[in-house]
Amino acid sequence: MIAAPTPDNMAELPSAVSSLNYHLRLAPHKNRAVKCVMYWDYVDATDYKAFEYVVPALLDNDARLGFECKYRVVVRTNGADSVYSEGRFSSSYPTGLNVGLSVILKANADGASISAGGDNSKFLLDVPFRYFNPGKVGYESEQALKELRNDVRIKSIPAPEYAPFDDLDELKAYLTASADPLECFWDFLDRNTNPEKSHIGGRYQLATVARGDGAYSLVYVGGAVNGAEHWQPLRIKAYLTPTIFHNHFNLVWLDTAGNAIESETSATVDINNTILKLDFPLYEASIRFSRAEMK
Repeated sequence: MIAAPTPDNMAELPSAVSSLNYHLRLAPHKNRAVKCVMYWDYVDATDYKAFEYVVPALLDNDARLGFECKYRVVVRTNGADSVYSEGRFSSSYPTGLNVGLSVILKANADGASISAGGDNSKFLLDVPFRYFNPGKVGYESEQALKELRNDVRIKSIPAPEYAPFDDLDELKAYLTASADPLECFWDFLDRNTNPEKSHIGGRYQLATVARGDGAYSLVYVGGAVNGAEHWQPLRIKAYLTPTIFHNHFNLVWLDTAGNAIESETSATVDINNTILKLDFPLYEASIRFSRAEMK
């Protein structure tokens, strides 16, 4: 539609993002529709995601019906395009000084979406987004339009931490040789959650690896469904630090976007070290894992 953008007109994002709000609002041309593209997850001209759309001419806005726009979401990987989604949305231009069309890219722990419209639009579309190494965001148009807004608001997080093993086979060999009864693999067993306050991203398989001084890392092995693209094996999913009680730990749990959940959270290991229970009382949730055989 429009040639891929060059890096000098893009905004560089941090290496890890927990939330993003990119709001682009362009004023329409009086009598000509203008093709535009919003880019994100931009690495280079062969690797990015794009929302292709048209800013309708001001004269195309019907006083009663507004206007209709075609759109297309394209994912480019290794120079090859695939259409993630396409369709149409309807909206209208407001009256007054703020006549324009907005496209808003939002991403947070609940996912990423694109909304678009001139005024009171109900168009909302889920889109893929990389929270880690998200590259750059920006836009291009085939004809220069007045920018009413072009701002990016982000919340960054530390880069993810990984357990000190080259691969899962090395982790398995380490756990096999360990004399620590809490260093082992764990499989998802069950959960007790309030769906209005919490949800889990899959039937996780985890491993506990000692950090010293009675503390442990909960290492991700597999099983993620929601946000699976962000969870590579050996990435640390949680931290356990000891309390004065036997096999009872303070818990810091990392969600899909890397945000730490730690208020009143705890972990316990019981029934002869065969059950690991994670409690999140403020979210009315608990998750249990059973000790598993070596993978």
